Amino acid sequence: MSDPKYAYPYPAQGYYQGPPVVAPPQYQYAAPPPRREPGFLEGCVCVSDLHTLILFPS
Repeated sequence: MSDPKYAYPYPAQGYYQGPPVVAPPQYQYAAPPPRREPGFLEGCVCVSDLHTLILFPS
């Protein structure tokens, strides 16, 4: 305890007197995002892709 390399004495080692240590709470999975209807442009792109696949199969 009287080691000169420390500026202050450390408390004696012993039983932990602080609050009980517990694991952090387990959170539930995040809620899924709300469903939404595709917009007009998304529908146009989808239809365009389908037409391309039908007309030009690889």
